[in-house]
Amino acid sequence: INSGGNGAEDDEDEFVLEANANILRLRAQRCYYVARLYALDSVGKHGDAAAMFEQSKLLASRAAEEIAACQDMDDSLIESMESLEKKIGAAKARSVACAYLAKVGGGGGTSDASALATNILKRLDDFEAGHNSAEKFTDAPPALEPIPSKPTFFDI
Repeated sequence: INSGGNGAEDDEDEFVLEANANILRLRAQRCYYVARLYALDSVGKHGDAAAMFEQSKLLASRAAEEIAACQDMDDSLIESMESLEKKIGAAKARSVACAYLAKVGGGGGTSDASALATNILKRLDDFEAGHNSAEKFTDAPPALEPIPSKPTFFDI
């Protein structure tokens, strides 16, 4: 009688593990898509988006671990969580860059949110030296420095 009860409990435990894995997977995807909404140029909450991307990456890695622990779960779900983690990393880097540009004032001197959130791909050829553009990074041309060397003798 006890062995039959253990089999049913094992099935229930496996079902609970699969349910928890699916919950984590869906929470990771939901958090990712909400973070993408925050990262839109029209919203401009890039700092909040970066924090949400970090949370969704944590949830995706936990979901992948839970899915790997389940016996009956499909391996394609693990691959989808790993690809989601890669997407999250790229999106977080973009959000951090946009947040930096908004903080520094990289929108061409205006404080309008739409101007600050200019698409990074459109700004590849732009360079802004920052707040103190009068500072010199290096001397151009470089200052001359004497170099000690051995005298050269020629035999004639």
